[in-house]
Order: sequence, then structure tokens, then C-alpha cells
Amino acid sequence: KVGVAGALAVNVLVNRTQAVIASGANVTVGGGDISIAAENTQVTTARATSQATGGKVGVGASAAINALLVNTTRAEVENTAVLKGSGNALSVGATSSHTVNTNVEAGSAGGIAVSPAVAVAIVNNTTTARLGTDAGANSLALAGSVTLSATHTGVITTGASATAAGDKVAVGATVGLNIGVDTTLATTERDITATGAVNILSSSNVTVSLGINASSSGNKSEADGGRTADNEAGAQANSPNTGG
Repeated sequence: KVGVAGALAVNVLVNRTQAVIASGANVTVGGGDISIAAENTQVTTARATSQATGGKVGVGASAAINALLVNTTRAEVENTAVLKGSGNALSVGATSSHTVNTNVEAGSAGGIAVSPAVAVAIVNNTTTARLGTDAGANSLALAGSVTLSATHTGVITTGASATAAGDKVAVGATVGLNIGVDTTLATTERDITATGAVNILSSSNVTVSLGINASSSGNKSEADGGRTADNEAGAQANSPNTGG
């Protein structure tokens, strides 16, 4: 007489991808190219589906949460790290790609039918290419070019759907929420000497979409000449318009 179904999907993520010459390190270059590169590609999916049918009461509830609090991609010569000598080209590059999918579906049928659906995505992406402060009068003479590049591509897709079919009461309710913070930075805090071009580049391309849908349907009681949820489903299945 009572049907209850619940589904919960939760991702909590802390991710760090780093290529670093750390503070206090001493690196002397004797020639050739210098490359510091960090690359991070990530796909995160949370999906929850519930369906409940009860004679008197049906409750189908679904929730999906992506809490992606830290997603850091970093290529860096940190503050006070020594990088000196003679080299050709210097490249410091951080590249990140993050796709986040959050989807819920909830359905219920019964005399009283209730279907809540909640989808939440909280996403924090930081992509950094950086030359930090120098420890002193250290010389890095480059015969080629210098490129500092930070690039981020992000997609956040969130969807929530709720359907309720009740003889007396039907409630379908959805909540969808996207919270996104994206920081993409390319910078230098020390002097650069190079015979070639110096390029400091930062690029971010983020697509965010949110779709929610809620529906409910109710019938008269059998005493008033109406049909139960099961009878309604059977009538629709046998309708000529359905091919039954």
C-alpha cells in the first residue's frame, strides 16, 4: 500500500595536478630548452534515479551532488626558487579540461504521489602558469622564446526531472543549482631576458547549462467516477492511440 524509493549520488573531489620547481630549489641550466608542463583532464558524473509505486502512497526521491571543491592545475617556478644559466626556450604551461555531469530523475504513482528531485553542482577550477619572485640577482639568459600559458576548458551540465501521478494528491518538485568558480592565470613576478618573443597567454572557455522539469497529474477518486493510478496506466496502455 505504500511504496518508497530513494536514490542518492554524491561526489566529493579534491584534485591537484602540478609541475613545479619548488621554493628553495636551485636549478642551473647549461643549454637546451626548459619545459614545465601540467595537464589535467577530468570527467565527473553523478546520476540518481528513483521510481516508486504504492496503492495509497508512493514516494520517489532522488538527489545528486557534485562537490568538486578543489581542482588545481599548476605549472610554476615558485617564489625564491632559483632558475639560472643559459638556455634556449622556456615554456611554462598549464592545461586543464573538466566536464561535470549532474542528473536526477524521480517518479511516483499512488493515491498520494510525491516526487522530489535535487541536482547540485559546486565546481572550483584553478589553472595557473607562473614564474614566482626571484631569490636574488640570478641570471637566466635565453637564446630563444619564452611562453607562459594557462588554458582551461570547462563544461557543467545539470538536469533534474520529477513526475508524480496521484489519484488524490500529486506533487512533483525539482531543484537545480550550479555554482562555478574558474580562475585561469598566466603571470611572471621575476625579470625575463630573452632574444626571442615573450608570450604570456591565458584562455578560459566554460559552458554551463541547467535544465529542470516537474510534472504532476491527479484523477478523481473511484467513488467520484475516477480511476486509480494503476487503472489509469492500464487505460492508457489499451488506448487505440497507444497501439495497445
